[in-house]
Amino acid sequence: MSKYSNPALRAAITAAASGALYIDKQTFNLAADYGPAALANGDVLSFAVVPAGHVLVPHLSTVSIPQLDSNGAATATYTLGTADDADVLKGAQDGGAAVALGAGELLDVTVGSPDEDVPLLLTLTAPAATANVSGAIVANLVFRAYNADIDG
Repeated sequence: MSKYSNPALRAAITAAASGALYIDKQTFNLAADYGPAALANGDVLSFAVVPAGHVLVPHLSTVSIPQLDSNGAATATYTLGTADDADVLKGAQDGGAAVALGAGELLDVTVGSPDEDVPLLLTLTAPAATANVSGAIVANLVFRAYNADIDG
């Protein structure tokens, strides 16, 4: 098991007002030098980050994931979540097809922290028969300010 992160991902948003929404596009290029050479069971790709002081608004966010297993009998599966809950955003997905998870497809849960950045992770739960490490994971994320009354 290995962990891969895009070193360019930064939490560059500062909550200015309660109730305001912020949009941020974050990309994890699978073919970049920070990406995996292959895809093994248990590998973790840190593809995006929820900035400290913010909460993800999953029903307004989208995540596009390229085909991760190009074998005719693809075996790769993965989940989307955080270090604390690997499938909090999306349970088992088939790695044999490209997917675009749109509004309403990501689970409507609270992902965020008042004090620290929260990385969003793609975790391989079954290895790829023929790993496809090209393309990019593209996350168009919507955030709002963390509110201790409803998020804590």
